[in-house]
Parts: sequence; structure tokens; C-alpha cells
Amino acid sequence: MLAFYINYDKLRLKRLRGKQPHMYMVSINGEIFKADEARISVFDRGFLYGDQCCETMRVYNGQIFKLNRHLKRLENSLAILKFSPLDINAVENQIRNLLLSSELDNATVRLSVSRGCGEDGFRAFPNLKPNVVIIVKAYQPLPYDNFSNGVAVVFSMLKRISPESWPLNVKNTNLNNVLGFQEAQEARAYEAIMLNSEGYVTEGTTSNVFWLSEDRLYTPADYLGLLPGITREIILELAEKLGLNTLQGEYFSDELMEADEVCLVNSIIEVLPVASVDGKPIRSGSAGRFTSLIREAYQHLVLSETR
Repeated sequence: MLAFYINYDKLRLKRLRGKQPHMYMVSINGEIFKADEARISVFDRGFLYGDQCCETMRVYNGQIFKLNRHLKRLENSLAILKFSPLDINAVENQIRNLLLSSELDNATVRLSVSRGCGEDGFRAFPNLKPNVVIIVKAYQPLPYDNFSNGVAVVFSMLKRISPESWPLNVKNTNLNNVLGFQEAQEARAYEAIMLNSEGYVTEGTTSNVFWLSEDRLYTPADYLGLLPGITREIILELAEKLGLNTLQGEYFSDELMEADEVCLVNSIIEVLPVASVDGKPIRSGSAGRFTSLIREAYQHLVLSETR
């Protein structure tokens, strides 16, 4: 049964007739550019040192799903990184204005905030004005087979950065994720799952991970070094409403390998079944009962909030 797969393109409730939406649009500090015209200073600390935080969101029917939760996490990240104050309401307006300009109904939003532009060097510069870069692009759905047959993942050889070395609640694209994802590409896998230094499962390079064993739903505890994703949070809420017995804790890789079902979750892919890990098939071998159930519940929530 594949009824849980919803084609959002067929459910759009509005369309600007006679106009072609832009595939990419960019906003820099509120000024809107076409993608090939957007420019930022080489002295931006996000460019020079990765001194930035980010959020990635989905747009359905012109509505940004769970925007408030993403902005709340962004606000928390800015405080932890000790950025100069930033008007979150103004950021929200920039996102909405860019989305309106793009004329896209179904899109992804990438929001990046850097500390700002300063002199070369690590020395902290007080009162730098943060740079806000927003990219809106047309949503490109994964092939249908990925949701019916599942995807291949591998365990990364790299270890997840220790929570003692990096604040867990700050979303930041770092080389740990990038290099781990490269491993997945080299193995022709969709994603790489990372372990921490103690050998416990943490998360994928771009996603959180869940698995079902003997009617119990498992996911790694957030203190192990993973980002507590917005979609992960929603899945936990939906699982509770569905009456699923959910456990968060410390799990080794073999516990995941022996699961009945495994799935990846994030704001872009929603809920994606895993067919194999390191070349070994997961018992269900495709989208199993739980994955179908939780994906359907997630999509119904999306539709209820973005009609």
C-alpha cells in the first residue's frame, strides 16, 4: 500500500497565472537578487571561518511549514554564538517577501546568518552587524521509488563531533557533515549515519534517524551529539499521538542493523525509508508499516497547516 505518498504539486491551492516562477531567488539583508547576481563580501565571517548558523525549511502551497519553530531555534543559536542582536521579525518578513517574489508554491528555504564582516583573524569583533542570506528554490522531489523501495545508507568512518566541543542546539553546516556526506556519495548511498566517539549511533549528516524493533520506536538521545531536528521533534509528537512506544537512548550500530524498519527524517525529505545499511538489507526491505504510518501522519499534519 502506497497511499501515504502525497504529490503536493497536485494539491496546490494557488497559482499565479501567466507567470513563470523563479527556480532560485536570493535575499541578502532584505535586498532581493536573482541567483546569478547575488554577492557577499569575501570578509564575511561565515565565508572565512564558517562563523554562522542556518535553518532549512519546506514551503507547501506557499506556506512555510513550522516557520515559528525554525525561527525560535535560530534565535537560540544566535544567543549561544553571541551574535549581535538581530530582529527576528525582520528576518521573517525577509523570508516572506522573498518567497512572494519567487512566485513559488512548493519550495525550500535556506536561511543563513553570519556574524558579519570584519577584519581577517579569529579575534572577536564586537557589534558586527550580522549578514542574513536567504535562498528560495523550487522544491525538487526525490524519485517515487525512494519512498516505496527505500534508500541505501552507510555508517561513516568519521565520528560525530563531541557535544563538549560544539553546542548541540546550533544548526551549522560544518566539515564533519560535509566529509561524512562525501563518504555516502563515494559509496553510492543516499546518506551516511555517524557514530560518536563511544560508538553510539547519533544521526545522519543531513537527517535524524529512527528505527522500529518489536513494535518499539527508537531514536538516539539528543545528548549523544546530534542536532535535535525540528522534524525529529514532530515525529516524536506524532508517535505519541499514535500510541507508539518510543524510546530515546544509547544504541550501538548493530541494534539499528537488526531493526525491522529504519527511516531518515528532515524538513526536506520528511520521512524516508531505508532499505539497506552498509549493503545489508533492513528486515522490511522497503517502506514498512511504521514508516508508512508515520509518513502519512506527517503529511496530513502538513496539509492541515498549509491549506
